[in-house]
Amino acid sequence: MSGVSSNIAARTPLCSTLFFHTSHGLTEVHPVVFNLDAEGNLWRRGWGGEEKIDLSEDAKPHSTAGMAVLGRGSDIHSIFNMRLYYTNKDGKIFEHCYTQGRGWYQGALTGQFCAFPGSGLGVRGSDNGALTWLFYQDPETCGIHTMFRSSLDGAFEQTSVCFTPGMKCTEIAVDPKGNAGVFYQKPDGKITQAEATTPYEPFAGNTIYPPGTAIATTKDKMFCVTGDNKIEVNIYDPDSHKWQPPTVIEGVNVIPTAPLSANMHQPPRDGTYTITIITQKEKHEITKIGYTDPKNVVIATVN
Repeated sequence: MSGVSSNIAARTPLCSTLFFHTSHGLTEVHPVVFNLDAEGNLWRRGWGGEEKIDLSEDAKPHSTAGMAVLGRGSDIHSIFNMRLYYTNKDGKIFEHCYTQGRGWYQGALTGQFCAFPGSGLGVRGSDNGALTWLFYQDPETCGIHTMFRSSLDGAFEQTSVCFTPGMKCTEIAVDPKGNAGVFYQKPDGKITQAEATTPYEPFAGNTIYPPGTAIATTKDKMFCVTGDNKIEVNIYDPDSHKWQPPTVIEGVNVIPTAPLSANMHQPPRDGTYTITIITQKEKHEITKIGYTDPKNVVIATVN
């Protein structure tokens, strides 16, 4: 299936993870994307086909709040596990899990923790999948809080880590398998970077973005959606230890308030791009953008 789909809402929250296969030095990159349809049902698409994931009414994702996912697989076209994180209409945080040989099941988060309703989530995991950090917006203070667990399906515990308050319903972006820090939108509409691991200068842009603008990050890059429906790229220069002036991806327009997800990888056999961005260029469609630089992208529809 490609193009317009009845299983994709006009504007859907989404998140993505990547799986790889390498043969003779050539890599295939396979995205798996999670999205909602117009009735609020959760779907998985991309590598492995299209699948509706059954959830109880109370456990369905919020219609606009950002989702987050971690995935691990092998190099022989096999998905080991996926851990999906989202909030429901009341801000309750849920984890839904897939494990090879077991299928889908409810995870450790079943609504016992709450985020600000409509805000996004960010998740980071260790290479072996054992450690997980989950970032969310506190419903009372609007600060960005952290939960942690030390085993794949273990219980989450709240930590003492808390970042300064963000705009209500902010999106939260972290590199799922990296240390790029935590990006979110401040009450004044600007985007900030907390827990920065860059040597000298955390991101502190001066641009004011629309409320709840989508944000994604990979290592030394931060992507966001502008008020005129462009994807902006901010790049950290390790030589000067400074963030460079923002640019936009040329020739790409997205729908208003488009969602955004990004993952870094080795160049695939069919191109030079090292980042795969998932977004919506058109309503009821999900678009994959292979990013090399702002002037060099490859665009396709996620089937």
